[in-house]
Amino acid sequence: MRKIAYFIPWLIILIILFLIPGINIISSILWFLFGCWFQSMQYFDYCADQNQKSFKDLKIFMYKNKFASISFGCGAMIVLMIPILNILVSPAAVIGATKLAIDLEITNKN
Repeated sequence: MRKIAYFIPWLIILIILFLIPGINIISSILWFLFGCWFQSMQYFDYCADQNQKSFKDLKIFMYKNKFASISFGCGAMIVLMIPILNILVSPAAVIGATKLAIDLEITNKN
């Protein structure tokens, strides 16, 4: 439920921006970036749940590692758009997010 509560306000803002002529060009880019962010959040959530981290902890982790989170989400999002290959992406993305989360945690502790 917290993920949905996080998603809805951004959804409303992006829909409003999408409806404004001229700004809707930028809105398309923002939709893609938000989709990447949310995909990243979805896949990092498996690792966070396994380690009994709250949604707040997950958001803090992602904000600390913005570039890695967006990059990972963009990679997953692009591969999800390829037919047939998108079936294999979900398990691989969960594994990749877990590996990335472990590496970033180790890096942040040093």
